[in-house]
Amino acid sequence: MKILISALALALAAPVAVQAAPAVEITTSVAARHGDLDLSRAGHASIMLRRLDRAALSVCGASEFSLREYQRAVRATACYGAAMDSSVASLGAPLVSSAYQGRGANLASN
Repeated sequence: MKILISALALALAAPVAVQAAPAVEITTSVAARHGDLDLSRAGHASIMLRRLDRAALSVCGASEFSLREYQRAVRATACYGAAMDSSVASLGAPLVSSAYQGRGANLASN
């Protein structure tokens, strides 16, 4: 099974003459697999949370190869917060939700 992490960004086109162009909605998704995990086990919930973190970083413009400072900055964005919140909620795994609520600020250490 896979869960998709999505982030929405609005790109506004430059105004043309007197009329402004309409907003364009862009959605990016990254799959985070979890079929190999038993999400009722705490260790597996932690692994899933790390996978979601990496996917949310990717959706929001960072990668595992980005500088730690840049990853920290991305984790502080609304994009990252929305991606993590929605993906954890849609996963529907109580241990992952609990781990996310307890470790959200500490994901930068992974």
